[in-house]
Amino acid sequence: MFSSKESENKIFNHAFQILDRFGIILDENTLFGKHTLAKYSDEIIQKFYSMGYEGELELFGYYFNYPGEIIAIYDTEYFKNFDEVKHYMTDYIKEEYKNE
Repeated sequence: MFSSKESENKIFNHAFQILDRFGIILDENTLFGKHTLAKYSDEIIQKFYSMGYEGELELFGYYFNYPGEIIAIYDTEYFKNFDEVKHYMTDYIKEEYKNE
């Protein structure tokens, strides 16, 4: 999945910090990338559990006109349904792409 164990650890530690703080990670705010997050979501979720994450994690994807599809792994205790995840993603896009 990754070029080296060192880069894998760096990528997972960065994503774990975001997940722990916000209860969600996106392909947009991590170093996983859309393809990796979608294709290896089960393995990624299991790695987070092995790192000590305790929440229930789920995968969600949604297509926006801009910037296109966004993939998320989210904690169901932070986000109770897909509408809440979509709302978070929409706010993220508005903030990240406000100058474009």
